[in-house]
Order: sequence, then C-alpha cells, then structure tokens
Amino acid sequence: MSRRVVRVLALVLALAWPAAAGAETLRASHQFPGDGIDFRDVAMRMFAREIAQARIGLDVKVYPASQLMRPRAQWSALGKGQLELSLLPFHYGALKQPLLQLTFMPGIALSHAHAARINESTFLRSLQDHAEDVGVVVLADIWVAGGIVSRGDCILEPEDLRGKTVRASNKYYERMATEMGAAVAEMAPAEIAGSLAAGLIDVATATSDNLVQLKLYEQVQCLTAPGDHPPMMIYEPIVIAKATWEQLSQSQRRVLQKAADKVEVWAAEAARGADRAMVETFERRGVRVVTMNAEQARRWRQLAIDTAIADFRKDNPSTGPLIDLALKID
Repeated sequence: MSRRVVRVLALVLALAWPAAAGAETLRASHQFPGDGIDFRDVAMRMFAREIAQARIGLDVKVYPASQLMRPRAQWSALGKGQLELSLLPFHYGALKQPLLQLTFMPGIALSHAHAARINESTFLRSLQDHAEDVGVVVLADIWVAGGIVSRGDCILEPEDLRGKTVRASNKYYERMATEMGAAVAEMAPAEIAGSLAAGLIDVATATSDNLVQLKLYEQVQCLTAPGDHPPMMIYEPIVIAKATWEQLSQSQRRVLQKAADKVEVWAAEAARGADRAMVETFERRGVRVVTMNAEQARRWRQLAIDTAIADFRKDNPSTGPLIDLALKID
C-alpha cells in the first residue's frame, strides 16, 4: 500500500462520516502522527468510521499526536475510565502489570507471521486478562516491526554491536547490546537523529514508521530492515477502557468488536506495507538495506533468551510458565 493511498484514505475517513445527531462521543487518543501516513492513525480512523456508519448512538473522535494527553498517561487514564479508547504500545501497562512487558521483549515475537500465531495463543490471552484486571480491554491485535540503523557497517550478527554506542528501544534490548560489548545511550526518539549526526551514537533501533518520521536516512549508511526476520516487534493494539466497555449495550459491543476485527485484518497488511515503504525511502536516499537470514535471527533470539529474558525471569519469578508458553509458539 503506497503512502499516497494511505494519506488519501485517512482524509476520506476523517471527513466522510460526521457524528450522528445526539451520539455519545468516545475519545480515542494515540501518540502517532495524524498526517494520514502512519498506518496506526489510519487504523484508528477506520475504526471510527465503522462506528459512525453503524449508527448505534456512538461517535469516536480521534486525537492523534498526543493532542489529548501524554503517551504513557493514556494507560492510567484508560484504567481509571478517564479515556475511552486508544491505540498504544501495550507494554505501557507494565508499570502495574510487569507481564505486559513481554509484548515488547526481544525474542518473543519473531515476525509478522509469528505475531499472527501469537494472537491466537493462550500466552497473549493471559496477558490480555491481566490488562483487564487493571481496566483495559483489547479490541484489535496490531503488531509493528522495527529495524536497526547504523552509521557504519551493517548490523546483522550480534557481534556486530561490539564497540558500538547503541540507542536501544528499552532496557532489555540494551541488555543484549551490553552483553555483546556495546555501550548504551538513553535518549528520547527526537534526539536520535542529532546524536547520530554528532557521532554520539553509532546504532539505533525504532519501528519502521518512526525510522522514516525521524528522517534517520539522512544520518546513516545502513538499515537492517524487518524482512522475514525483524530485529524488533512491538504489540500496539486498539483498546477500550473496561469501564466504558461495561456501559455499552450488547448490540453496541458487537458493532465495536466487528469494526475492530475489520481493522485488525487491514492493519496486519498495513504494518507490512510500512516496512516496505521504509525500505523504499531509505534506498532512495542511498542507504544500504540488508535483512537477517534465519541463522542470524536464531542467534539473536538465543542471545535474547540468555540475557533479556533471563533477566526478566529473575526480576519476575512468577512469569516462568508464561514465558515458556511464549517460547513454544512456533
């Protein structure tokens, strides 16, 4: 799916379905750009359109780009019933439910196809149950892939990190980097481009859309793209406050779930489209693009199991059986 098509679709979805007279408004917040390019914004607007079209006395108003509240504040607001809907990284809930960090943990989700199998698993259902315990209900499963950019040589083997300074996506990815002899630097996403340009870091990871939005193609020589073996996968579902869900009628719930199911199918392909669009953008800018093969991906996963996942097990002893379930999903 081309970026132009996505942009036009977003505009159509935003304008074509005005709120029904007297409809109750549900606010949908997310942190991603509302420019009609980021597929996550488009997914949320598709969901809103489906609800408006159904004429069930509900209207969904989308607030992109953290217009309504700060990114991590969304989780707490959902749990308290202060926000109705969101599309957000599920691991934001890890502060209250540490198990949710497993949805953004190296070595758990290995590809888009693998993530689709995780969606049907007892493992993910258990995590969703834990989220419901703190007031957040999942409507649509969405996974996003990411890549690695480097100022120098491409990053394909774990050993390629040795001697580099890395901006990783969280402390568990940092743990893998330090095991391989890299130094780590913590910074906000907005600081990555400047740090690469200044030589303060050599390597950075981010989701496919974010790598483009941050214009990192201007600062790097190589991109390790998702391909069949993404360096990173993150779960970013559409969710609803449990307090809101319980106030809806059974017929309204059915409509919302049907809309979410439709968006989920679309988003699965759109996420792959975001990967392809990223590759095209970096290649146009003269950046070398590579992907990992199966053996390289296996080595990264084993490193994750031995470091990041081992640390998580130690910090959260009760998670062992659940992690074992995740690692058995082929």
